[in-house]
Amino acid sequence: MTVYSMRLAMPTEPASVPSKTVTSAQIALFNGDGDLVMKLNSQEQQITAMREQMNLLRRQLTESERKVRAEQEKNRSLKGE
Repeated sequence: MTVYSMRLAMPTEPASVPSKTVTSAQIALFNGDGDLVMKLNSQEQQITAMREQMNLLRRQLTESERKVRAEQEKNRSLKGE
């Protein structure tokens, strides 16, 4: 009986990472991206807060319009129209 040994060549690092040395230019690129990501996240949070505020204002407007219509109807009935 013959026993075969199979060894697969597995790279120690992904192909996209050619070496472990990082230059200051590369770090600067990531720092800039980090600033953009932070700014984007901040703006998304602001958009979410504004949407929530807009929805609240719409509900308040709808409620106010309902109250005005009810008051107008009440006034009409008091006048006898």
